[in-house]
Amino acid sequence: MDEEMIFLLQQLEEAFKDMTGCSLRESNRAAEYIRRNRKIEDSHPVSARALRDYWPSGKKSKTSNGRPVVSSIPLHTTLNPIAECAGYKSWEAFKSITLRKVITKDTYFDPKDFNVEKMTKDDPPIIIGWYPHYFIKLQYLGNYKFEILSFSHNLRRNYKDKKELEIYGFEVRYAYEVADVVGIRPQKDEINTDKEKENEYVSGCPFHPELRLLTEPKNHKYPEEEDVSAFIVRSY
Repeated sequence: MDEEMIFLLQQLEEAFKDMTGCSLRESNRAAEYIRRNRKIEDSHPVSARALRDYWPSGKKSKTSNGRPVVSSIPLHTTLNPIAECAGYKSWEAFKSITLRKVITKDTYFDPKDFNVEKMTKDDPPIIIGWYPHYFIKLQYLGNYKFEILSFSHNLRRNYKDKKELEIYGFEVRYAYEVADVVGIRPQKDEINTDKEKENEYVSGCPFHPELRLLTEPKNHKYPEEEDVSAFIVRSY
């Protein structure tokens, strides 16, 4: 098994936990979750033993530093149900997104589509971010107040104890340089703007940017922006 595959398995583990709240290293619990929630009824069952081979726990995890304890590559019949439970269409879809193979202009979230100044209480709920991986769903109440309707599991620490927010705008930040990790080529100086071609890449992954809810009016100055190394898109 090569390093790219090990990297992908680690990312799949994180995505599964973010979506379900359950770790693949809890093999029995995770196998039961997958059995109950898999989208394709006739898909091959994922065994707890297979999960322990690729996502070991306890002593095996310490011995292998959390890496797989077998050298063989997992079967797609194992990977597909896990990827589906993590919110992806398939293992291949997860792999393409994680390795930055499908990140083009039309895949990123644009805060400019959500202007709070023009919103009314009669408007339907809005989803800020990328559903279902990284999002918050809001209902505008008027006077810059929003009711929190739902959010992705990986944002639970931010919003689990909140029911309403005062928001003046929305922002997303893409780093100018993508971390040099296994399987992902650097994308320095490939920031996409509205003037560039549709097939050009953007820096950063659309499921893991930095999403911000702006709690200050538009004339507020953000002092940290002087040193920030990021492409910032803001709704105002």
